[in-house]
Amino acid sequence: MTKAGALRRAALGVLLLASLMLPNAPVAIAQGPENGWTIPQDIAAPLMRGKDLYGLVICDAGQNVHILWGKGHDDGADIYYRTDAGGSLSQPNSVLARPDEVAIALSAAVSLPSSILHLVWQNRYIRGDVYYSSAPLAEAWDARAWSEPQLMIPEADMARIVADNAGDLHLIYGASDPEGRTNSVYHLRSEDNGRSWSEPVLMYSVASVAPSWVQLEATSDASGRIHVGITLRTQEYGVYSEVGYMRSLDGGATWEPYRAIATQNEATPNISIIAPFVFGQDEVHLTWHDPRRMHMWSFDGGTTWSNAIQIVDLGAGFGGANWLAKDSAGVLRAVTGVGNGIYVSRFANGQWLAPVQIEDRDMDPHGQQMVVCQGNQLHVVYDDRVKLDTTVWYSQTQVDAPHVEQRPLPSPAKDALPPVVAPEPQEAPPTPAPIASLVPVPATSYSRLATKTTNPMMPVFIALGLSMGIVGMALLLRKFRGQE
Repeated sequence: MTKAGALRRAALGVLLLASLMLPNAPVAIAQGPENGWTIPQDIAAPLMRGKDLYGLVICDAGQNVHILWGKGHDDGADIYYRTDAGGSLSQPNSVLARPDEVAIALSAAVSLPSSILHLVWQNRYIRGDVYYSSAPLAEAWDARAWSEPQLMIPEADMARIVADNAGDLHLIYGASDPEGRTNSVYHLRSEDNGRSWSEPVLMYSVASVAPSWVQLEATSDASGRIHVGITLRTQEYGVYSEVGYMRSLDGGATWEPYRAIATQNEATPNISIIAPFVFGQDEVHLTWHDPRRMHMWSFDGGTTWSNAIQIVDLGAGFGGANWLAKDSAGVLRAVTGVGNGIYVSRFANGQWLAPVQIEDRDMDPHGQQMVVCQGNQLHVVYDDRVKLDTTVWYSQTQVDAPHVEQRPLPSPAKDALPPVVAPEPQEAPPTPAPIASLVPVPATSYSRLATKTTNPMMPVFIALGLSMGIVGMALLLRKFRGQE
């Protein structure tokens, strides 16, 4: 073999190696302009067929992200799942296939120490039945790991599932009579990871001025309190609306009286979507629309509260809660949606700073949610319903806060069993008329920290280096061909 022939074979070997490496080079999501957020991606891609709705995102104790959403199509509905537990976001995978037209209003919680992921959803847009299923967190990507879906509540307005600090589950749901004139909120409890449930207990009931329905958001703090935000809205838009708050100090055994937070009047003509958020043992926040995006907070578990302040001055948008998340440096942020995009605001010194826009398309955002994972990673999901073929979008960024190491998913629980169907609600007297018992407390400062991003150009540098190597070897090969 001539020297030129040997070089030719070497060059061809390098070209082959480069061609094999290029398709597997890391792929970066392009960064948004000057704000550090990745350009939003369709969370269902490449599975484009169907309507994607009601995305949710949670971060487990091991700092792994889990994203679920419903996809409706001609022959039924599926619930899809993705996770970054392997170091990067996994491909979409259908974990629950249903015969219903839709799988919507998803709510999820992780119980500890069993590390089981619990999920509830509804099968209709109006008065949908509530279904429940669960899977070991480490196997949530596998459809075979999910328990057989169980019908929990027929014809509910909305349902939310919460796991408390003892590992018990709480299913809280709103229901209305067929005429929508009596609107109620119920609570069920499971102490065995969803195998069995208590009788539903009436928390709150009200006779509405016109046919109405109930929306809910709920959470549990590290002290074991359960916090519930209740939204009452008439079925006819704009007739009447109000938002209120309830809490339990004993795991749902008893409930304090309903507190009206905001009611519709001339100054606040449309009230909507109150949601509670907790951080640690005693820090509780409430956000809602009036139609301004409002916020108040408590540092004693919900006994006394700050005065309400506005988060961001945007046009009215009732598509979802003003979702809050806090990074490892203690910086609080809110994600809000309006017709022309998605915004993230930062809280400092008792006030909200100017927001960053992470989405600027002509859109109809709904259900925006945000979590912090690994201490300094912010993850946002939201629906876009501007078109018939709806989409769930995802974006993320890194902020200037201490990093928390990601840990492997725990081993699957050995005793995970499917639950039983909940019994019919028991009769209970209505809660006394709403009372306002909010005592203002001074605002508390939060630290102000700038944001930073990881270098998004690294995959480009890798690809550029390989391309230069290919071109160089091609020129070298051409040269030696001329010498033969």
